[in-house]
Amino acid sequence: MLHLYSDSSPNGFKATIALEELSLPYQLHHVRIDEGEHRQSAFLALNPHGRIPVGRSLIMGVAAKAQERGWPVVRWITAGSNAQARQLYDKLASATDWVTYDLDVQR
Repeated sequence: MLHLYSDSSPNGFKATIALEELSLPYQLHHVRIDEGEHRQSAFLALNPHGRIPVGRSLIMGVAAKAQERGWPVVRWITAGSNAQARQLYDKLASATDWVTYDLDVQR
């Protein structure tokens, strides 16, 4: 079972939605940022940067589900300026040459 450490934040909601959509079992641990829980030693042992959600656990959980379902690859996007996350991603996966574009259909 995965353990999702998160606060009520947009990124925490994204992680929760991903886990639900993939039907991955998880236990939610509410980390109260406003009370400084993300700076306590127990949490810093999970993520030395004190950030939530803890990305490695989420990625590895999705990878396990992908393997179970026979998917050949798991792909995600991030901003080029997202240096902290990219340090983690570079340890877990290979960057591709793909470039993404957004077409604003509301203009």
